[in-house]
Amino acid sequence: MGADNFMAYVGIRILLDPKNERELEGIETRSDSRIAAARDAGLQSYLGRWTDGEYHFLLIGTELGRFGAEGRDYAGFKSEELSSIVAKTRERLIHAGFKGEPSIHLQFEAQD
Repeated sequence: MGADNFMAYVGIRILLDPKNERELEGIETRSDSRIAAARDAGLQSYLGRWTDGEYHFLLIGTELGRFGAEGRDYAGFKSEELSSIVAKTRERLIHAGFKGEPSIHLQFEAQD
């Protein structure tokens, strides 16, 4: 069993349809077209779930860190550095065909 996790990403967050097992399988096996487009554009992705029995989420963009007992305990970003990360992520998301403005996503993930 893993420890609780806290993800920090600049990019987009996609909630997955809990009834679409094929979509989840494609993401897990990295055969999903969104994962391939992200990878080709130099973006990172993370598939997670808030807790067992809850929705899955997919984060695509630039990972700022994974925080928790088994991850980092701190990260700091100067405003210029964060602005640069957002701008580069925006360019890569557009190149990969993703719509929408990148946001900073702070996502908790409980482990059972």
